[in-house]
Amino acid sequence: MSKKKVLLSILFLAGVAGVTFYVIFSNTDLDLIVENLKRISPISIIMCCLLVLVYFYLQGLYMKYVLRSMDVDISLSRGTFYSIIEFFFSAITPSSSGGQPIQLLYMTKDKIPIRKSLIVLILNTIVFKLYLVVMGIVVVVFNFDYVAHANMMLKTLFFAGLVVDVAVIVFCYLLLFNQKLVRKILVFGNAIIAKLTKGKYDYSNKIDTTLEDYIHEAIYMRTHVKEVIISTIITFIQRTCMFAILYVIYKALGLKEYSFLNLLNIQILAMVSIEGLPLPGGVGALEEIQNTLYKGVFGKLATTAMVLNRTFSFYIPLIVVMIVIIVVSRRQYRNVLSNEKVED
Repeated sequence: MSKKKVLLSILFLAGVAGVTFYVIFSNTDLDLIVENLKRISPISIIMCCLLVLVYFYLQGLYMKYVLRSMDVDISLSRGTFYSIIEFFFSAITPSSSGGQPIQLLYMTKDKIPIRKSLIVLILNTIVFKLYLVVMGIVVVVFNFDYVAHANMMLKTLFFAGLVVDVAVIVFCYLLLFNQKLVRKILVFGNAIIAKLTKGKYDYSNKIDTTLEDYIHEAIYMRTHVKEVIISTIITFIQRTCMFAILYVIYKALGLKEYSFLNLLNIQILAMVSIEGLPLPGGVGALEEIQNTLYKGVFGKLATTAMVLNRTFSFYIPLIVVMIVIIVVSRRQYRNVLSNEKVED
């Protein structure tokens, strides 16, 4: 993405977030929210930040582990950087569509074979969607009251989100083993990369060779059940860490009635409900949905809990990773210039 497109995406995201919070706060006592925020201890804030760090660390660990199983060795810090790339560009693009293409571009620039990168990203998508589907089913089976007491719009969004996630899982599975479909994706993906890089990275003459190697890698992953299971466990823990932030906030506000699993199920209900909405980072819809769902758990503290949860799980990480990406990218650019001068 060009700097202009990134800036416009960020401005659009900020605009939607601003309108959302204005609508929510227009019917809320701001003084009460400020008083509630003062109840949050520094230890709770540190715990929320640590959960975010663990989230990115585990994603980096996943990247490193799966790539190593395909004989590609990367550092844990590089794997974490790929995770940061995915988080940022997913957050600023509609339906989180920009995260993995940009992530793939960075991995390609690091000379990781595109066939191996695709396996890693597709497997990650399958596991994440599987996590949402499994936990969504848990919500329906064991905590149906959350769904039953929701309004019709939220019920519709929730079940539509489950359908979307199942469809994505099926599509990604076909993508692993359907050669014709994979070839179409490779041609399309190569066209995007070539356009983004103005022709610098164009692999159209290598697509057929890449396809043969890709199918080989896909079969390899299917036969290495242990690696798939371990990477699935890593991803499940990683995603749960981000959702656990709400539980820390719940305890920090002095509440005790609901368990960790209860709060996790509410988070899953909210997250699945935005899966079919073409919004960057779910901004707007997710705040409204969380604010609605939290009222049954937090009572008068619902808006405070929503603000804290979104701040620690989305807005602060978004700002921090944006700074990290800028710093790392500028450093890499200077290194490239230095190498060119040395060669001259």
